[in-house]
Amino acid sequence: NSMSIGAPATNPASDLELKLPATIGTAGQVLKNSGTAGTLEFAHGIEVDQWRLPAEVSYSNPNSFTFTTWERNDTNFDKIGTGMSHSSGVFTFPSTGIWEIDYLYAFYDAENTAWSGGSIDFSSNSGGSWAARAEGWSSVTPISSTNTYQVGSMSCILDIDNISTHRVRGTFAANVDLTVIGHTNMNRTCLTFKRLGDT
Repeated sequence: NSMSIGAPATNPASDLELKLPATIGTAGQVLKNSGTAGTLEFAHGIEVDQWRLPAEVSYSNPNSFTFTTWERNDTNFDKIGTGMSHSSGVFTFPSTGIWEIDYLYAFYDAENTAWSGGSIDFSSNSGGSWAARAEGWSSVTPISSTNTYQVGSMSCILDIDNISTHRVRGTFAANVDLTVIGHTNMNRTCLTFKRLGDT
């Protein structure tokens, strides 16, 4: 067995030096240039994950609630990287970095909806307190005595620099009885997480 690192295909104009890190890194990390060109360091690579509501959930004038029954998308999809961790509606990040979170929700009801919407909430203290980082709101007048359907979406980008304490969740709120739409084989209400780069 052997391993080799080849020289450039063409002769460089001057000597080149790459300095390797002093450690072997951890699973899933990649090598990249540090703040000093030529000095390499380990960093986390691409992360993509997606979770969805697996079934319809009916609520009686819920006002505000957090979905707790998320499941990871398992239909023609596989996470890239370690993936998010989930417990009782709260998501934990696998690595620090700049993260994009996209939130889509769908619901129906047969009443006048004075207001309905959702938010992507962020906590810097492990869920001790929450603040909305993206919100979307609307109102609906039913077009008949049957159910009227509606969708909403929002997105935010967060700088996650502490995976021990930083958390996110998707919430929903309304002033009427309604049913939030979910499905176990397709995305109807879902959260998508993408790591864009280093913090």
